Amino acid sequence: SKPPAPAAAAPPTITARPTPPVRGAEYFPTEELCGRYEFVRYLGHGAYGYVAEGRHIESGRQVAIKKILRVFHNRIDAKRLLRELRILRILRGLDSIVQLVDILPPPNLDTFTQIILVFEFVDTDLSKLIQSDQY
Repeated sequence: SKPPAPAAAAPPTITARPTPPVRGAEYFPTEELCGRYEFVRYLGHGAYGYVAEGRHIESGRQVAIKKILRVFHNRIDAKRLLRELRILRILRGLDSIVQLVDILPPPNLDTFTQIILVFEFVDTDLSKLIQSDQY
């Protein structure tokens, strides 16, 4: 009789590499976007917080999401934010002014310390526009 055939070697096990974290995604967790928006990419940060490109889930509309931290830490900054929101509301509908699309509700109105604003997406900022030859 013949000797038994050697057992077939098991296929190599493929170990999935963990997906590297997306830069800036930690500032825009899904639960803070209220099921309305999804994080697309991190755009940057400034003195008041972080900005990301997002997408409105229902319509697919591209938006800019601005997360402002420590809203009430400084009274002057809190007043500036309120003034900015009021001015944006007054100037709503003008083509030359970026439009505020949404304000995401905080989980607790009595204790919130940050606010998330959603704007129409514009692929430039004021400093780039000023430096360009367009104006």
